[in-house]
Amino acid sequence: MATADIALGNFRKNGLHLNCAQTVLYSLKEHSQLTETQFSARMEEYSEYGHGGHESGHCGAYYAANQVLSETQPEHTAAAFRETFAKITGGHVECDDIREVDRLSCEGCVKHAARFVDSL
Repeated sequence: MATADIALGNFRKNGLHLNCAQTVLYSLKEHSQLTETQFSARMEEYSEYGHGGHESGHCGAYYAANQVLSETQPEHTAAAFRETFAKITGGHVECDDIREVDRLSCEGCVKHAARFVDSL
């Protein structure tokens, strides 16, 4: 199953009620190099990152995918992912800005963040 399908199948569904950051991390579990303990701790940490809850204000889906990519893809550059994601969201990676321009829903952000990882 594609990462985006896993993400969308679990975003605010299936009794898990995961936010955007948790959903993307959950869908990228196989891509990450996290131990079970690290994964569980990060899932708990990311419970605060939905709706731009990270101190950076970044979209949670963007933040989670970027973290996994930077840890697992040495050739990945933050600039490449940021550029790709921002093209889809109207030029933004901050949650409030994405929601303000109303170009992409939270579900759309989850889908596109997960699809980017699948494309690598």
